[in-house]
Amino acid sequence: IWVATHEGGLTRFSAAGEVTRAYRPDPADLRAIANVRITCLFDLNDSILMIGAQRTPVIYLNKRTGLFTYWSGYGPMIPSAALTKPVGGNDWCNYISDIGDGRLAIGFLLGHKQWFVDRASGAVTGAAFHMEKPTDQTIVDALRIDDRLYGAGWQHHLHIHDLAANTETTWSTSDECTVLLRDDCLHLLA
Repeated sequence: IWVATHEGGLTRFSAAGEVTRAYRPDPADLRAIANVRITCLFDLNDSILMIGAQRTPVIYLNKRTGLFTYWSGYGPMIPSAALTKPVGGNDWCNYISDIGDGRLAIGFLLGHKQWFVDRASGAVTGAAFHMEKPTDQTIVDALRIDDRLYGAGWQHHLHIHDLAANTETTWSTSDECTVLLRDDCLHLLA
């Protein structure tokens, strides 16, 4: 299991609970991860783990070699186009969600960007959410159910993007949304 923490970097545990690898910044090691403030993880394929982080928004870990590379902040979001050193910045990636149909939904906090990204080419193909309300510009998680993409907003809204009709709406929530989970339960206990 991969575990990311707010200040402790990235750790991989065995099924027995033993630490098999721990990744933390080390100025003396250019191969070390450049950031400990990890916000999300996404298993892209058998060899690449995508890591969302603060200040270095998207990091790629080659699980076979243990090498890290970094998205440049523009251009395709694929490991083959990544840089060996992070580019300075102040944005961070809040979520990376597989929405099926060969696309990912990827959201950034400070730039208020919510993108659809082609999983194979890394090309940005459009906006996952159009943030028209200036008071609601942060999506922290996204989940696809059928033809709808749901986005959990910090500012008391659940954003809904109808992918078939290409329309959007919001539902009010009682507090900031923090995470989404599909409810596949057929029976609820009273």
